[in-house]
Amino acid sequence: MENEIEDDLPKLSLAKHTALAPLLTNEVEKELRPVFETSIERVVMPLRVGNSEIELAFDRGRISTLDDHEGVGEIEIELKSGNRSDVATLARRLARAFPLPMKRARSPNEGMLAGRNAA
Repeated sequence: MENEIEDDLPKLSLAKHTALAPLLTNEVEKELRPVFETSIERVVMPLRVGNSEIELAFDRGRISTLDDHEGVGEIEIELKSGNRSDVATLARRLARAFPLPMKRARSPNEGMLAGRNAA
């Protein structure tokens, strides 16, 4: 589950019906501290490829800890409706035009990896 927060404290009430609920005691809530912060700008382009509706998103920004920061730059392709083969077609076209490293999906753990030494 991913959710933006408006200040330095997460909304633990959002997790009350999840497997995390038993772990989220008042003591734990008092000890929680931010480990990293993400600042990402996103530009989204809706596309039609073949018979499919696809969203192409360009992300650029940074993941910051108290000690360090790392730049983030990604292109994300999301199938909104249609055929997965049209996503593959678009990915191949993009790969030919922009030879960039590809990965299957962004991990929510990237921020945790960036912040592991900050705790």
